[in-house]
Amino acid sequence: MRAGRALLTALLFVSLFLAGAQPGTSSCPLSARQCAGPRTPGAFVDEATSSTVYDMAKSPNQACGSSDPVVVEAQFHMTHLDSVDQRLGQVTLGGYLRQWWRDQRLAYNTTANGGCLDMVRLRPTVQPDYKIWTPHLYVDNSVTFTDSGKDYGAQLLEISPDGGIWWSKMISLTVQVKMNFHRVPFDSHDVNMVLASYSLPNSEVRLVGKGGTPGQAQSGIGVTSETLSSSTWEIQDDESVKPEGMTTQAILTIKFGGTWDYLTVQFRIARKTKFFIEQVLLQDFLFLSVSYAGFFINPTVAPARAAMAVIPVLIMRTLANFVFQGLPQISYSVWLADYLMASMWLCVLCVAQFAVTQYCLLKESRGDAYYKKLMATEREMRKIVLEARNRGILTMELLEQLKPREGPDGTMVSWRFGEQEASPPAGGAGGEAGEVRSEHPTLRRKPTSLGQHDISEASICVLERAQHEFNRFDKDRSGMLAPKEVRLMLLTFNIHVTTEDIAVSMCKFLRDRFTFSPKDPFEASLNLGEFLEFLYDIDDYLIGVPDRMKHPFSKSLPLSRRWDIGAQWFFPVMVAFKTAMFFAIIGVYGQS
Repeated sequence: MRAGRALLTALLFVSLFLAGAQPGTSSCPLSARQCAGPRTPGAFVDEATSSTVYDMAKSPNQACGSSDPVVVEAQFHMTHLDSVDQRLGQVTLGGYLRQWWRDQRLAYNTTANGGCLDMVRLRPTVQPDYKIWTPHLYVDNSVTFTDSGKDYGAQLLEISPDGGIWWSKMISLTVQVKMNFHRVPFDSHDVNMVLASYSLPNSEVRLVGKGGTPGQAQSGIGVTSETLSSSTWEIQDDESVKPEGMTTQAILTIKFGGTWDYLTVQFRIARKTKFFIEQVLLQDFLFLSVSYAGFFINPTVAPARAAMAVIPVLIMRTLANFVFQGLPQISYSVWLADYLMASMWLCVLCVAQFAVTQYCLLKESRGDAYYKKLMATEREMRKIVLEARNRGILTMELLEQLKPREGPDGTMVSWRFGEQEASPPAGGAGGEAGEVRSEHPTLRRKPTSLGQHDISEASICVLERAQHEFNRFDKDRSGMLAPKEVRLMLLTFNIHVTTEDIAVSMCKFLRDRFTFSPKDPFEASLNLGEFLEFLYDIDDYLIGVPDRMKHPFSKSLPLSRRWDIGAQWFFPVMVAFKTAMFFAIIGVYGQS
């Protein structure tokens, strides 16, 4: 008996141990909970959309006996911006086209209310257009449209217990947009997708952005996105870039006499300016600097100066071509094109300045040549001036005596021969044919302090040219030149001095020659002979002239040098003015 009791006690402990090792178990089986209705989303859709109970041709409101239009909310969630074709005005992008509406015919009970489903999701391979009523939305301004939901099953349709429908499908499309390039490279453009129902007027369907109010011009969220980036464009939300992404407002337009809703969902792209600033604006400035550097090159070195003037013009043309290669052939003003055109005009002005400088140098070279020729006859000219002074006559009067005259036999003879004193030789007045004579055989030499070979006809020609220039500047025909007239005559020899410096130098010269000069330097005057002597010694007197500031209006500089100094002064001012003006008026571009 005792052994039997011990065995029963052991069995009892083992059973209790096993029962404690399986918590949560019960000796009473649970009864299975029962639900009413379809148990799978597919079965529910098949049953709810059966042709006996569901008419796809009728909108949800019409099927329920209401004449109110169905409110369809639409939104585009952008995932990528592929390309922007500026020449065609087309933007390629992709993302999810989302639609919301309510179809009471598809309402069902949740599990809390005895149903079998808490959410109905259609299989991606099921095409909603063929199973339920849809608003038939399309993109009115699309050029190409790829419906990945229909082609590849990249879509999701959820039906809520109250009949609310959310349909999202992946799409890739190219839309035609209106691009305005007035402010390139500081331009921005609105990229819009115009959504509309292809077959249903607004009496049956009202379109609105997500969370918007039907009928309002701007209401609801039209575009959303995460933070997107592009190498060329900034994707903006209301003219700003937000790190958390963007949301933009939808715009409703009613067309065709108020019978059709068109919902515009849009965002803005703004050009990143760094590339154009570095590759166009900065290079524009650098080559304008090259043009400016050309003004410091001696204009007599024509090849180098010409290269510095012409090359920037070609570069500006190349920059303009570079800008327009990505833009359409537009006929309105573009800020960057006008900016480069202004720079090109500045470069062309540099070429014109070089041409004017070369023309001035050509004229100045004639004066230099005349001055060198006069200096080459210095010995003869000084003897003529001295002879006139010894005779007590003016140099002009002596010059008249030195002119050739008609001989007794009708020939023109030099001043160095006097009157006839013998008959011609037997060979005739001209002697035998081929005879070379150094002087006329029928004339005697004229007695003079000038040697026979001191003055040549060539030297007299130089003196006659000087006399002609002297008479040209002697406006009052007094035979004397005042300081102002002397300065003008010196320009003929490419000698540039101010009237004040000329007057002072003239007085120094007169004191050296005659020991006295007028008290007022501007009352000094020179006759032809004195002017020639002054001209030969002018370097000695001008060496004491103080250096003055060199400016474009200085009369002590040759015209070619004044043109270069003027360009050195005013070209940077013109570049700065052009730059400041264009940046100041950039807001005017694009305003009609």
